[in-house]
Amino acid sequence: RQGCTALSPSSFSFNVLNQPAILSPLPPSNPLAQIPDAADFQLVYSLDIPSRPTYRSSKPRYSYELGVSGFSRVAYYLQLDDSYVWVSMDAFTDDSRKIGVPCLSLECGDGVNPTIIQQIVSNVNVESNVPGLSGSGLDGNVEFWPYN
Repeated sequence: RQGCTALSPSSFSFNVLNQPAILSPLPPSNPLAQIPDAADFQLVYSLDIPSRPTYRSSKPRYSYELGVSGFSRVAYYLQLDDSYVWVSMDAFTDDSRKIGVPCLSLECGDGVNPTIIQQIVSNVNVESNVPGLSGSGLDGNVEFWPYN
C-alpha cells in the first residue's frame, strides 16, 4: 500500500494463481471469471493487504494458501476498490513458496533465505479495467524482495 495512501482505498486485495489448474474452474460469481486468461489458473495465495503490514516479523496472513508444484505460469490479481489489474507470465520459479508476498521473516519463501527475485519474464499478459493498462505476449521484469 505504500504510495497508495492518497487513494484511501476501502479494500485492497492480492491474489496469486498458477497454471495448469488442477482444481475445478472458477465459479461465475468470482471476479476472475470475467478475465479469459484466468480460466486455466488455480488460486495459490489470497491476501487482504493490511494498512500496516508486519512482514518483518512474520509472514503475510493469507486467507488462502496452497502449496503446489508442476506449474508453468504465474499470475497476480490486484484489486483496489473497484479497479483491478491481472498480470500473468511464464513461471519465474518452480517453487510456489517464492511466488507469494516477499517478507523478511524466514516463514516466507524457502525458509532459509528471504525471497529475492529480479529477472526478465516472458509471455506477459495484462488485463485491467483501468484504461490503457493492457497487453499480451509482452516481456517484463519481476522484482520481488522484502525491502523498500
